[in-house]
Amino acid sequence: MKVLGVVIVAGLALWLSVILGLWPVDAASDPSTLEAEIAERAMDASVARASRGVRNPFPVSDELLVAGAHIYRDNCTGCHGGADGRPAEFGLSFYPRAPQFPKDPPRDPEERLHWIVANGVRRTGMSAWAKSKLLSDRDIWAVVSFVRRIDSLPPSAMAEWKKTP
Repeated sequence: MKVLGVVIVAGLALWLSVILGLWPVDAASDPSTLEAEIAERAMDASVARASRGVRNPFPVSDELLVAGAHIYRDNCTGCHGGADGRPAEFGLSFYPRAPQFPKDPPRDPEERLHWIVANGVRRTGMSAWAKSKLLSDRDIWAVVSFVRRIDSLPPSAMAEWKKTP
């Protein structure tokens, strides 16, 4: 019974802090440890559940990676960083900060990355590319294949990525 009372009090305190505006909403400051932990766990669990059963129907090849490099260079570099290795200032102004893939490549399974690129992530600035109709499913798989291998690209894909748009 004591545990239930503690949970109720903690829940009420959390709710009051939210409705009283005690949680910062600006994009300039870093999130609290609690906020970051809750958001990360919620996203990981949601994406894992939603992406179950998703499989890449396009075999990974130099051709697919070159296509992915082109798409990434033209659509993703501004937020996620480019071939020059410098962080993308625009992406670093987001809340939460956009991952900088050249410096910190994603290690998530491809099906989860596909789900994120296709569906976007609320309140992050990450677009739902499948909904926009700007990228086909093959395009999304190409960029996912590219990003997943961004630190071990074949020369053809690396050359495409380094081209000036």
